[in-house]
Amino acid sequence: MTALAFDSSGNLYAGASALNATGGGVYKLASGGTTWVPTGPLANSSSVVTTTTVDSIAVDPIVASTVYAAGSGNLYQSYTGGASWTQLSQAVGTSAAIAVGKATLTTSTVYVGSSSGLIHSTNGGPWTAPTTPPPGAVIAIVADPNNVMTAYAGTPTGVYRTTNGGGTWGAVNTGIPTLGGVTVPVTSLAIYARPR
Repeated sequence: MTALAFDSSGNLYAGASALNATGGGVYKLASGGTTWVPTGPLANSSSVVTTTTVDSIAVDPIVASTVYAAGSGNLYQSYTGGASWTQLSQAVGTSAAIAVGKATLTTSTVYVGSSSGLIHSTNGGPWTAPTTPPPGAVIAIVADPNNVMTAYAGTPTGVYRTTNGGGTWGAVNTGIPTLGGVTVPVTSLAIYARPR
């Protein structure tokens, strides 16, 4: 499995890796369940794509049935908890990472980083590239659960932060180790969701 994400009901989604052009896709384990079920256009089924390695999965914090998955350079969205999927027209690079932050009571901001950079949108609508993006690839991304205007991107040259919903990003690397004067790659990020 290459990616994991819980929804607010306790269901677990897993992204699988394709091997020799078979397998891959999104699988779902119901809350308290013990059996994984293939779901959507990325799962093993005669009517769907079966050769997609899923790099990342994220669930909308407002609407638990809205799920995003990225794999093989494509971005997918489900409004049905994985029962059906739509391939979005916005292509992404490989090794994509997705984060979804709660913007208001009814909207979410979706951040997607990949080998080709970073994009963001509201509720998976029109996608926008930042005016000042992190340089190069984005390896990991996380949205602040208490302030969706703030998100962090892990890159081959350290951590970058936005405080304006993805429009601009700046380096926040003080204290991160360096090798030969270059900040080490940051491959994973997490934010503690403090109680309000």
